[in-house]
Amino acid sequence: MENVNRHLDEGMKPVQAAILAARELANPIIAMAGRARRGVRPDRIPRGLTGALFTEFAFTLVGAVIVSSIVALTLSPMMCSRL
Repeated sequence: MENVNRHLDEGMKPVQAAILAARELANPIIAMAGRARRGVRPDRIPRGLTGALFTEFAFTLVGAVIVSSIVALTLSPMMCSRL
């Protein structure tokens, strides 16, 4: 949002500012999501009861990171351009 606001202050139109801000932040967001996903790989979790509990948590965490990345790249910049 700060990046979109900066572009708006420079005189860009709202939609152009949102698209440019999303492009500028795409690589860091994708890299962060990839690192977070690789950090909780389910195949690195131990076997047994502990592994069964942590496997579900790992899949939930990976899903949340993926959804968060998609929202950060699409929905947030566009909502910022509308508001």
